[in-house]
Amino acid sequence: MKEDISLDEEQRLQKLLSGLGNDYTIVLLINLDTDKFEIVLNQASNNIAKQHKTLDYTDYLDNYANQYVLAESREDMKRILRRNNLLHHFQTHSDLYFRFTSIPNELQQTHFEAHAVRQYDPQSTNDHFCVIGFRCVDRIVEKELAYQRELDKAYQLAQKQLDVITASLPGGLKISYNDPKYSFKYVSKQYAAILGYTVEELMQASNGSIAGIAHPDDLEAGIKEALAQYEKKNHYAITYRMKCKDGSYKYIEDHGHKVINADGTTEHWNLILDKDELVTKTIELESARRADEVKTAFLSRMSHDIRTPLNGIIGLLEYALRHPDDIETIRKNRKKCYVASKHLLSLVNDVLELNKLDEKNVTLIREPLDLLKLLQEVTTITEMRAADYGVTLHTSKELMHLSNRYIFGSALHIKQILINIISNAIKYNRPGGSVWCNVKEEDLSPQKVQYIFSVVDNGIGMSDTFLKKIFDPFAQAAPDGARTSYNGSGLGMAIVKGLIERMGGHIEIQSTLGIGTSINIYLTFDKAHADDLPKPVESIQLDDLHNIHALLVEDNELNMEIAKYLLEDAHIQITEAHHGLEALNLFSQSKEGTYDIILMDVMMPVMDGLTATKAIRSLHRPDAKTIPIFAMTANAFAEDIQRSKEAGMNEHISKPLDIKQVMSKIALYCKK
Repeated sequence: MKEDISLDEEQRLQKLLSGLGNDYTIVLLINLDTDKFEIVLNQASNNIAKQHKTLDYTDYLDNYANQYVLAESREDMKRILRRNNLLHHFQTHSDLYFRFTSIPNELQQTHFEAHAVRQYDPQSTNDHFCVIGFRCVDRIVEKELAYQRELDKAYQLAQKQLDVITASLPGGLKISYNDPKYSFKYVSKQYAAILGYTVEELMQASNGSIAGIAHPDDLEAGIKEALAQYEKKNHYAITYRMKCKDGSYKYIEDHGHKVINADGTTEHWNLILDKDELVTKTIELESARRADEVKTAFLSRMSHDIRTPLNGIIGLLEYALRHPDDIETIRKNRKKCYVASKHLLSLVNDVLELNKLDEKNVTLIREPLDLLKLLQEVTTITEMRAADYGVTLHTSKELMHLSNRYIFGSALHIKQILINIISNAIKYNRPGGSVWCNVKEEDLSPQKVQYIFSVVDNGIGMSDTFLKKIFDPFAQAAPDGARTSYNGSGLGMAIVKGLIERMGGHIEIQSTLGIGTSINIYLTFDKAHADDLPKPVESIQLDDLHNIHALLVEDNELNMEIAKYLLEDAHIQITEAHHGLEALNLFSQSKEGTYDIILMDVMMPVMDGLTATKAIRSLHRPDAKTIPIFAMTANAFAEDIQRSKEAGMNEHISKPLDIKQVMSKIALYCKK
């Protein structure tokens, strides 16, 4: 290889060898352009000098690494000392160091260091030579290991001392690095124990950082707050939740302090205090306080809203008692009593509906329905209301020409939403004003369709301030918190929003005070077909109720008197029972077919209506299984209806009774 090395290179080589020292056991001169090399210094003990003579450096390196270098260093050696890597490295550096471990040579040496030195100007385009010297570093490694052992001992001693200190603290201690995850450098047993872990379990569960155990909802806000406090001082105090071993979260109070080490690095020392019981109780107390405030406001509002129609009803009845001969005034007052009682019933229904929505107890029936027919019914109802207020109701052509008129949904609640929105547009309008109703439909898929119901008015409009609270219970657009002159509970929009959200839709409202309001409701339904709709029931005349014998079960004397009067007025024969056991005895002791129907209250003394119904259904006589039994009760929740059905009742009619509904249901079940 002498022909590959110039005289100048040999001179430089001699200078280099003279500066390497005696501890280098072998030196290679390598032509990085041709991959040829020459051993210019070597000791007999060197394993590297025992390689077979090869023509290039790369093969020589690979053979040596594969035969003598331990697996932990082998691939790194072949990669780092390869010719192409050296050329790349020397573009920016003049030398390179690499340590490796080999099998023992004749002198039992195992730890070596390769030192590669560039022998050319990095700007040159040819004659790229380098020298690699290998030396044994066993003694150096031994000293480093001894030094590391001393450091480990010192660290263990410091950790023991730190453990002793942390054991006396009121909480736990953690030390974190100043990296993006605030990785743990140290955690005390007390800190881990607060969360139910050992130190080892905590490190594993958290992946060694606070980010692994802090509650996801608290982490970003907690870090932001800590950094904000750091801007003013070198410590902070924040409260957040950490995940415990059992999967629950616990409130802790974190007192952090920024520590700048001598080398300029930053650490965070944190005292962690268990504040779960205190914070939880504080939250419970605050929730209870707010609940009391809401309850007080609710009762105050309800007291006013219930007493207003009651005051009217009682006053009108008292007038009738004092002036029994004023027939004309009493006749007019009866109509006023009826209107006031209907308003009172509407208020109670709204409160119950809102309560069911809050408790997620609203049952949204999925039934096939004709949306076009439903919209026609809504239009008929709201047109009458509009006429009463002197408002014109406009309906678009699209409202009466739907491509997808048959859908699956809850007809009752769709109608409730639309009537509420349109009624508000009428009520909060001016005489001579207008309301425009429209619907757009969009096919989302072969199975689904979306409707956009639009209601626009040119009424009194709403302020931006009121728009922000329009869905709050009892919200009404009145100045300075005063009651409005518009009759209503202020619960309608809260109910509408709750129903729309339960249906998976949403509502958009735009309004300008003094100009008007625009509302869009977006609802998506599964498509149905005309064949899915139930067959229409044969028309029933109330005259068909002659000769029907009903067993009326009611414990309240006044309710019994009213129900009996209304039913006998329709020519229905009545037998009275005042509790469930009496009804059971009357039915079981009667001849088969004596009674055509049983009208059963639910909450009664001796035996309630549900128990009586189950007992009747279990009797061993044919009509016990077939006789219609209606629940007539003040219990109006979905779960009450479900319990009635489960007990064996055919229908559930809520009080106060809609007598037309009662008669229609009786006629349906008792046609003769």
